[in-house]
Order: sequence, then structure tokens, then C-alpha cells
Amino acid sequence: MFEFIFNGTATSSSIPAIQCLTDPNTTCKTCPTTLTPEGKKNIRRNTSGILRKRITEVLDDGNGGMETQERDLVIVIDVGKTFLQAAMEWFPKYGLRKIDAVLLTHSHADATNGLDDLRGWTLNAAIQSHLDIYVNAPTFNEIKRAFPYLVSSGLATGGGAVPEFRWHMIEDSVSFSVGGENGFWITPVAVDHGLQFPPPKPISNIPLDRIHGPLNLDSPGTRTPAPISTSQPAATDQTSPLEPPRREPYKCLSFIFNNSLVYMSDVSNIPDEQWPTLLQPPTQFEMGSPAAVEHVNVRPTRANHKVFIVDVLRPFPYASHFGLDQAVQAVRKMGAARNYILGFNHDMNHDQWTAIGEAIGQPRESWAQCTDPDVKAALDLVSEGSAAWVRPAFDGLRIVIPEPEDGLDASLVDGDGQ
Repeated sequence: MFEFIFNGTATSSSIPAIQCLTDPNTTCKTCPTTLTPEGKKNIRRNTSGILRKRITEVLDDGNGGMETQERDLVIVIDVGKTFLQAAMEWFPKYGLRKIDAVLLTHSHADATNGLDDLRGWTLNAAIQSHLDIYVNAPTFNEIKRAFPYLVSSGLATGGGAVPEFRWHMIEDSVSFSVGGENGFWITPVAVDHGLQFPPPKPISNIPLDRIHGPLNLDSPGTRTPAPISTSQPAATDQTSPLEPPRREPYKCLSFIFNNSLVYMSDVSNIPDEQWPTLLQPPTQFEMGSPAAVEHVNVRPTRANHKVFIVDVLRPFPYASHFGLDQAVQAVRKMGAARNYILGFNHDMNHDQWTAIGEAIGQPRESWAQCTDPDVKAALDLVSEGSAAWVRPAFDGLRIVIPEPEDGLDASLVDGDGQ
């Protein structure tokens, strides 16, 4: 089993909103409550997650022999504008320190603007000598454009005190491992997160002195993507000067962990072609002797997902995020035992989202008993369908997730928080 800690559960603007806190006549039902102990769960930072698993490693004992050692393997998903603030609160509370890998879902500020703050881990090897960052090509190119010194230390200015990263390139639907065979087996799945204009021409000729590969040194036989090119041709615009450029879906990565957890923090649409991977993700298993292990992708009849974490900005749909009905339809199709929603704006407070989640787990006829007009209006948006267990996540919530090999019932998924 492993743990998942919600390091942040709000959309990019986070909660509370400054315009509400400074307005003496505000009608907001969420932000003012953050100033009271009862409203602490309404304090939400940018979406981010932390995974932790206890693993056993075999190490050289220094005397020609081998010894086993247990330690925590820690993965962080996204480091946005509020990452360090969140880490200051949750890392001490949960005994977290070293980070084995950082996974980036996309290039927006609420996923990447905290990269520079990771210097606290690596300056003078305070906690560790470097951080391994896993990223796809579009996100890497945007980071290279916006923060070139994070990619090439020779471009740093001032005192030159920058974090030390090793970049690993990942691809849609190509599984990889972090922590070896008893760590995390991860499958990225690209989903739509609104639209984008054709990308600008990438910056070229940057010496990439800190790109490391291959992708899976600890997983022989796993496909290793080719290194990212430092120079790419500009996209060709086929439109006429009088026509607006054609907009394409902006892609954001979701992740499947050990075929037990699906994390989808920013999504407006799940393309039809991605559902087979989500429902039947590759499974890692071993063939051959321990001295020559080969990792092979196979597809089970259906994944046994224990937890599905999915984006809901607000009850109504939005251009770049799920609304409530879209999220519920995805929950029903995924078929996970427990479903947590996140990525909220301040339209609804935590208690209202809890009431919505509880109702979705009950027969539709019982929804008529709802007395909160905002909750009732949100439920009226939900399409007919089966009941499902849904709850809003909150910052600091920790859930414990059994894996398929644990042989534990899904009902043993448990959680705590503040």
C-alpha cells in the first residue's frame, strides 16, 4: 500500500480570494470562512499531490557484502505558485523531507512556478544533491523558454544560486518506474485542458547541461524516449492573414500509479482514445531470472483502481476544467471505489461540496430533500446514472491506498487530514 497526500486542492488563483477578503460587503460564502477555525478546509492552494511508499533497498554494506535498508520513496506532482507555502505546512506534519521525483502535468504557472523554490532542497546539498524532474516535451520547452537557467545553469545571473535538476523526458501512454520494481509504476495519460493557439517557435541553442537519461536506469527493458531536441522548426500556420489561427486542445498529463490510483488534476475533456489506457493500463511484471529482469507491458481485463482523483472547478462547465456533470460521468465510467474531486474555485465551500458528494452516492430521488439552493442547483446539472462514492478533497488530506497485490478490499481505503 501507499499514501497520497493532497498538497493543494484549488485552481490557479487559490482560495481565499483577495477581492473577497478585502470587500466588507462581500457575498462570497467561501473566502470569509477561511478566517475562522471552522473554515480551515476552505483554505486551498494550487493542486499538487504527494505520494509516499515504504520500500526496501539492497545496498552495498561497504565490506564486500550486501544489506537491506527500508526508506520512504516520495514523489511530488506539480510545484505551482503556492507549492513552498504548502510544503512548509505538510512536510513537517507528515515527516516528509527528501523528494525522489517531481512529476509535472503541464506548463501552467500553477504547476511549474514553484520550481525555483526547490533550491531549498538542493543548495549546498541541504537535503539532497539534485532533484529528478519528469516532464513531457511541450512542458520542457515552455520551461526552457520561461526559465532557461533552470535548464542550463550557465544562464543563471546574480549569485548563481539555482536548484540542481536532472530532467527526464516522458511520453503519453509510455509507462516508467520510479524507485525500481517495488516502487511506483507510472503511466502518463494526456487529456485536454482547454485550448491553445499554435505554439511559438522554441528558443534554440541553449546548452542543456543538465538533461540526464536514459529515462529508466532502474527499469531495464522499459522504453526510453529519445532526448528532447534543443532546436525545432516553428509550427507552420496554414491559416490566411484574415483568419484567426486554428486552436488545438492543450494537453495536460494525468497519471496512473501502480494501477491503483488515477490522478487527473486539470481536464476539460478525456479523449475517447485515452479511455482504453485509463481502464486497462499496462501492468508491470517480471520475466526471467533476478539477474536479468525484463519489464513487459500487458493489459489486464480491467484495472482495479481504488481511487480516482479528478478536476472540478465549479458546478457549471468551464473552457479548461470539468464541471460537476462531466466529472460525475468520468467517475461512473472509471468505476473506482473512492473518488475525490479537487481544483475548486470559490463558488462553493467545502461543506457544500461534501453535501453534493454525499447526494451523488444516494438514489436520485433523495436529492429532493436538499435544502441548500446552491447545492440543489448543482445537483440539477448532474445527468441520470448510477450512484458513486464522491467526496471533496482538502489540503492536507491523507489517504492510504491498497495495491492489487495487497489483497485488501477497496473499503480499507482510509484517510485523515487537519
